[in-house]
Parts: sequence; C-alpha cells; structure tokens
Amino acid sequence: MDQVFNELSLSASLPDDHAAHAALLDLKKASDKLKALGFSPQIRVTEGFAVRNITPGCTIHDYLRRPAGGMERTLRQLLLKHFSSAPYVEQLCADAGMTSLEEYLIGEDVCKGLALASLWDIPALSLAGDTRFVPPHVTLTRNSLNGADSAVFEEECQVGLICGEEDIPHHEESIKARFYEPTNTGKELLDYAHRRLTHLLFSSVAEDQLKGMLQGHILLPRIRIILEELQRAMQEAGEMRQAFSPKGFKYSPAEGDTATQGKKGQKHTFTFNATGRQGGSLTVDLLCESHMRITEGDRVYFYADTGKKTVYVGHIGEHLPGKKFG
Repeated sequence: MDQVFNELSLSASLPDDHAAHAALLDLKKASDKLKALGFSPQIRVTEGFAVRNITPGCTIHDYLRRPAGGMERTLRQLLLKHFSSAPYVEQLCADAGMTSLEEYLIGEDVCKGLALASLWDIPALSLAGDTRFVPPHVTLTRNSLNGADSAVFEEECQVGLICGEEDIPHHEESIKARFYEPTNTGKELLDYAHRRLTHLLFSSVAEDQLKGMLQGHILLPRIRIILEELQRAMQEAGEMRQAFSPKGFKYSPAEGDTATQGKKGQKHTFTFNATGRQGGSLTVDLLCESHMRITEGDRVYFYADTGKKTVYVGHIGEHLPGKKFG
C-alpha cells in the first residue's frame, strides 16, 4: 500500500543520544514484518529526529549519507533501505491539511509524527526510551480552532505504537481488516462503501468526487475512516434507538443560517437516487448541512435520516460556502 508509511516521532526518544544502533535495528525488523502485512517499507522521520546523534559528532542524517566500512557499512545499508529522507513527517502533515491552528499534543509537547498516524489511522513506529510511548497505544489531545466562534476545540484520539516486532500482534487484526479491503483509489473506496457501508447513500456529485481521487491521494485514508464512522453511528442509532451521534472529526450537525439559505443553501443541496416504499426508484433533493471535518478546508457533507437508517452523503471535498468559507 504505497501511501501508508511507517513513521518515526522525535518525541519517542532514544535512551541516550549515542545509543541508536540497537534501537534502529529493532525498528528495521519491525518494519520488515509490517511490510509483510501490507505497509510500505519506508520509515518517514521528523526533521528533528534526523539531526539526533547516532555516534558522537555524527547525526543520523550524516550517518545514512557518509561512506562507512566494516560492520558499520552493513548497518548503514540496512537502514538506507528503510529510512526516507524526503518528505519529512512535518511536510506530510502539511500536505494532509494540518495548519498552525491545529496541534496534536502529549502533555504540552507537540507531536507531528504521531499526529500523522492519528490522521491516517495507522500504527506509528517509535523508539523505546520515553515513558510516554508505551505500546500498544498512546492517547493524544488534538486542539483546533473553531473558525465560527474562535474557540479552541479539543478531542482525544489514540495512536497505535510499535517499538519492536513483539508489539505488532496487538495491531495485526486491525491492520489486516484495513489493508485486505483495497481502498487505494477513490473508486475502490466507493466500491467498498457500496458493498460494506450499507447505511450510506451517495449523491452523483459525491461519487464523482471519489472517482476522481487517484491512487495515493493523501486524503483517502481519512475519508474512509469518516465514512466508516457514519456507518457505525447510523447502525448504532438504529439498533439502540438513540440519536445519530458520530464521534470525532469535529462533527457538526448543522451549518449556520448563512450557509443554508439562498444561493449558499442551494450549494448544500444534493440529489439522491433512493428507493420508494413500493420498491421503485425515486429522486430526492436533500439539504446536507451536517458535516465531518477531513482537514481545515475539506469536509464530508451529509444528511442523516434515522427513520430510514440512511446517511445521505452529498459532497466530499472542499468546504462549501459558509460564514468563514465564501
């Protein structure tokens, strides 16, 4: 799966600055085993991690790029097959839509590497040596700014952690469940949704938006998680006879009046091909004013009907016109 990366966080620190050899070899072994489950072999690192010392006076970045002999040469060649120099995790986070108004924290420490793992719902490789990073999971706090009222929005999220081969069994079932249903392209994700996410119905607009997302599109993993959460929430609402309440992703049940009236309201209205009471097909136009947040500027817009046990997904992409986004 080309666009899923094992990634290493600076905050998952080494026992000391000059004892990296054994820890890096452990990560190499874990990476090999994850590759067999479908992960890319590449380990993406933070910029800060690359300048840590692997030996006195020699950073990890230097070590991977300088000539080496003897046993050092063997280690260097092993690591060169796994560590990627570009892009760093910080750039991947920016590409995924994270902004300066959005932070992932452990305590008060910003942790972009694990933020990316949370964003894409993948385990993160990390180094032993920091008591905050004990497998199988670590809990992050995600802070983001609500543009409507300038309030800080907080939510907790979990990241799976792998420091060595022995940690992989904790995550193996969830990895297989995700990878063995191919969703590498938007079309594959749409086909998966048609087969498995039976409480979702897509407008032709949303279907075309997904079909236009080619292999490697950076938002696909997060979109998949949101669609699965909409399925889970509607299934729970039907079985438990309770309110539809999806979790996470800054769920907003309704836009402000300025976003749903007049011309802006028309842009929030989508056409769906549904099934009537007699089994025939009919066309319905629905105002999709609920949304889940993909990134700062991207949303999944939908209308949830608990009576029909259906989530009508109208739009997947750029934020529609509202108070903040014109």
